[in-house]
Amino acid sequence: MQTECEHALMLNKIKSHLPSNVIKRLEERVMEENIGHAEIEGLQRCQKCNYAVEVIGGRYFICICGHKQCIKCGDPFDNKKHNDFTCANKKRKEEQTVDDQINDVVVRFCHKCKLQFVKSSGCNFMKCR
Repeated sequence: MQTECEHALMLNKIKSHLPSNVIKRLEERVMEENIGHAEIEGLQRCQKCNYAVEVIGGRYFICICGHKQCIKCGDPFDNKKHNDFTCANKKRKEEQTVDDQINDVVVRFCHKCKLQFVKSSGCNFMKCR
């Protein structure tokens, strides 16, 4: 493949030489590239089917697949349960999960008195107070 070539291939010219499944994938790829380059403000993607839709205002959108999704956090939207607190709470829970995972790796417990400690150097020998 030559990267110096400056000529464009016209999609309608090469379609007759490709199988239908390749044409479909190629058209989807071209569409995704065009959407990405358009830099559309308010563009949201459905978490369920990946459909792209421009959303102006509001707290949620309903995709063509029927999925109702929060614009702020991407979770499924429920009028009764979903509010700004839910979005902020989700973000805090994700941060807490990462912190907990780091602690699980770094923080250790004395097998006798359950005191927490952090190993900073040396061997694994430990003596309880």
